[in-house]
Amino acid sequence: MSRSHTELSVLDIFKPVLNCHGDHQVNPKEDEDQAIERIVLDGPKGAIVLAGTATAIVILIWIVFYLLVFLPRGVIQ
Repeated sequence: MSRSHTELSVLDIFKPVLNCHGDHQVNPKEDEDQAIERIVLDGPKGAIVLAGTATAIVILIWIVFYLLVFLPRGVIQ
């Protein structure tokens, strides 16, 4: 799969940093695979934080609704 000259990836931008340890030829596919593997191993921290925050907001809204609406109405007979 060939890329156009205008399309850049993160690895293209940081290639001098990634290849600073030697003058050997580096396979770009291996670099990309290693970068993807690092990202996957790091885990879905952002998704977990987002889900936790959304859950906390929903629970907080429910508690406020309970305290301000259900308790003032009293017991239904």
